Amino acid sequence: MKTGKLLLGVSALGAVLAFSSCNTQPPEWDDEWVAQDIVAAPAAQDQIKIDGVISEGEWDDAQEYRPARAKEWGYDALLPRQRKMEDSVPFERGYFKVKYDDKYLYVLASLQDADIVQTSQADQSLALDTGDMVKIFLAPKGKHSCWEFRATPWKHTTTLFYPWKGHSSTEQQKLESGVLVGVTIRGTINTDGDIDSGWDLEMAIPRELIEKAGETFEPGKEWKILLCRSNCGGNLSSPQISSTPRLPRQDHHLLEYYSNLKFKP
Repeated sequence: MKTGKLLLGVSALGAVLAFSSCNTQPPEWDDEWVAQDIVAAPAAQDQIKIDGVISEGEWDDAQEYRPARAKEWGYDALLPRQRKMEDSVPFERGYFKVKYDDKYLYVLASLQDADIVQTSQADQSLALDTGDMVKIFLAPKGKHSCWEFRATPWKHTTTLFYPWKGHSSTEQQKLESGVLVGVTIRGTINTDGDIDSGWDLEMAIPRELIEKAGETFEPGKEWKILLCRSNCGGNLSSPQISSTPRLPRQDHHLLEYYSNLKFKP
């Protein structure tokens, strides 16, 4: 009887540890934050319909990239009771895919989310700390400027251009961008008490918009990219901020850690 209780206790402890590890960093993922290349697969003409539906044949040939929390995101600074609360919540996973054609850079985000929330319902809003969001950063390699494209489950978008790293006048950098977004919600938005499944987002970023800053955006040119997710909700003890590549700390403007964006022929 004692042996059976011991085995049961060990099994339960193992389950708790496995569950807790999901919140910080899944063990099968590389602990380094050195960026891998992110490859944009070519899209045939009219292949991708920006409707938020992952249709057969649209994204099958694009590589999958999984976001992870920054190496230093504040866990070590939490009090024991705060850590216990954080460890009780799993890390909600997801993946990104990237494609391109002669007009757009396309990004797919398919995300697990047990509580989909977003209170901002306006385009060209900073929408900081207002709920779930996807962010795409693009930067010409070797330069200090950066583009930021945001999208929410409501399909609203915000486009920001930073002429140099650390530029803070974001209100003056908003652009009417022509970015297209489609979203499929697997659940409901801002409904407290229910359990959602997640949401899928398709984004089309006009290449001509990026080139307005004077940089050519096409195969053969060197660009860097960061794919990010801000995950909020009543089921989380704190927002889960994650990205691919994984960053050394929770700062999306670390251009030197972005992945190289490669255009597959």
